[in-house]
Amino acid sequence: MTTIGAVCSGGGSALVAAYPFFEERGLRLTVVTDRACGIEDFCRAETLLCTRIDEGCNDRFSTRANEVFRRADVSAVFLYYDRLIGPALYDEWACINFHPSLLPAFQGFHALEKAIEMQVSFLGQTCHIADASVDAGPILAQCIYPMERADYNIKRAMDISFVQKLALTLSFAGQTAERLPVKDFVEWWRGLPSSGPGGFLNPNVLTDDAKQLVLQHATRKHIRIEL
Repeated sequence: MTTIGAVCSGGGSALVAAYPFFEERGLRLTVVTDRACGIEDFCRAETLLCTRIDEGCNDRFSTRANEVFRRADVSAVFLYYDRLIGPALYDEWACINFHPSLLPAFQGFHALEKAIEMQVSFLGQTCHIADASVDAGPILAQCIYPMERADYNIKRAMDISFVQKLALTLSFAGQTAERLPVKDFVEWWRGLPSSGPGGFLNPNVLTDDAKQLVLQHATRKHIRIEL
């Protein structure tokens, strides 16, 4: 059975929304947090392994998180996290970060606010490999959303970003089954069948059940997308 590790520092809304897909696929989830946050309540309700590591130093936090993920034998680590991680994590695992912009634009904090301020034509979400840089690791996949006049406010941008993060989470959760060294993971992912250029999700295709879950949440938030 495949186990996915996750590092969270908030409510983990995209991960929570993706969890029914995890259950249907028999995927296990092991969560690490660095503070009291909403994802801990969800893990308790679902009896999921959740470990809080109250450690201010990024490197020491990463070393202790690595120990948790080793014991759980995770295949990869998903990051829903607002701090940098250290080499104890990114040297050993394919650590997949979900960043709310079309990287390399708007690296670092407050990406959505910066995008709204700049009146971007497309709001984006990027999956990339986390490394020693700030949001400059190898890009794996991106979502794009064409902005309309009513979209230029932070609440609307957060709703769009949530749906994008959910789509990317499901894309990786549906196919990440084997633990690979980071370089091999990048090559494997980029070698998967592509949905072609453009579109909401590029480059990899969602399964039909994942599409339905994304569309369900998009409809609830009145976001029009095509998958």
